Amino acid sequence: MQLFVYTQELYTLQATGQESLAQIKAHVALLESVAPGDQVLLLTGTSLEDEATLGQCRYNQGFVKVAPTFGKKGPNANS
Repeated sequence: MQLFVYTQELYTLQATGQESLAQIKAHVALLESVAPGDQVLLLTGTSLEDEATLGQCRYNQGFVKVAPTFGKKGPNANS
């Protein structure tokens, strides 16, 4: 299956449905230079858990949005 990943750009990844979301984040990290811990994967506006696989996420439309996060280094972080 094809997985369409929206970041600042659109990427098309080949997926089997058995990949964990952590594996998808690692692949996006190579493409976008954003650490997996600083990414949030969204499907229809809902944050997805890293341990889940694409198949477990009722992934049927092929569109996942990756939103970068600031982690503890964000502008409003309490150090």
